[in-house]
Amino acid sequence: MFEIARQYIKTSLVFAAISVLLGMHMIAQRFSNEPKPLRWLPTAHGHIFLVGFVTMMIMGVAIWMFPRPKSARYSP
Repeated sequence: MFEIARQYIKTSLVFAAISVLLGMHMIAQRFSNEPKPLRWLPTAHGHIFLVGFVTMMIMGVAIWMFPRPKSARYSP
């Protein structure tokens, strides 16, 4: 696996963890006596998940799976 693909996948997992924590926070706010969550919080949660996690994961797997051009391959 290429280093850049590994970095994309690790970054996507960080975005997924942030998104899950933000979602858990919104659920906890809903069932507690705290005031309603900020209006932008669900939008930020969706944006972090879709743009952060999904896009980074697609890019990481695509770089890992697609072969390199012949000019960039190592040939001893």
